[in-house]
Amino acid sequence: MSPIILTCLCFFGFIMSKYHVLIYIPVLFGLFHLFAWFAWGLQAWFSQFVYLEIIVVKSLSFVGFLIAARSFESGDRMHRGWMFMAWSILMHDLNDILSRSLIPGLLGDDLAIWFRALLLVLGNLFMIIGAWILARTWVSSGLSYVGSGLRKHGLVFGSIFLSLGLAGPAVLQGTQEVLSGTPTIWSVISIISGMGDTVALSLIGPTMLTALTLSGSLLRWPWTFLSLILFSWLLTDGMLSWGPVVGLSEQLTRNSFEFFRILACMFGLSAGLAQRMALRDIQSRATGMRTAT
Repeated sequence: MSPIILTCLCFFGFIMSKYHVLIYIPVLFGLFHLFAWFAWGLQAWFSQFVYLEIIVVKSLSFVGFLIAARSFESGDRMHRGWMFMAWSILMHDLNDILSRSLIPGLLGDDLAIWFRALLLVLGNLFMIIGAWILARTWVSSGLSYVGSGLRKHGLVFGSIFLSLGLAGPAVLQGTQEVLSGTPTIWSVISIISGMGDTVALSLIGPTMLTALTLSGSLLRWPWTFLSLILFSWLLTDGMLSWGPVVGLSEQLTRNSFEFFRILACMFGLSAGLAQRMALRDIQSRATGMRTAT
């Protein structure tokens, strides 16, 4: 066989390994959204398309987190961590599904706003709890980070400052509206949501430390995807906060926001599948070694 053909086959086999495929799927979903925006963004039905698109990817994210949670016993801390992530995306998904007509029709406009606010606050709260439980896995499991202390602290404090810079402006904007004497329920929600995002997204550093600590193990994949989830959500906040500031048009800001939101949701599906696949592969290898001996 030609060396060139052999090299191409080896490369193709590498990029199409089952764990790498889980990286490509979210990216393809995101690129499809951008393609649809460029092709049909001016069509009257495009906003409805985006609405349905976001519901689909959030539902897939919920399925992914549920798969990850069900990979562990119900009393396991990993089960709790993944379940809180599942409940978080479920709250946000329900908010999107019910907000168009069902909630206002049943509760009226005023109560509907408070109900949506409750779903958003619960979604952020569950995300904080879930991310905290999962991010501290490397500490609670007694794992020792093998890198330098400077790199370790750089990741932790870097993620904190980055989350403050990208998610923090929402808190400042909501606070200014409250102090100006013209607060609305959305001003309060903006403060609570921004604070929740800042806390949750500051856990990117500890999550990356877990992935790096598990480097060489199949278990690095779930935490790699969890890091990508949090980083993608951080970029969604960054687009809303800084897009208009740096001169991006409203359409470009909105669709960039949707792009990163799609990535965050689809990486949730990838994280769940990676968790299930990694545990099964490890068990299969252990069984094979016992059989060989």
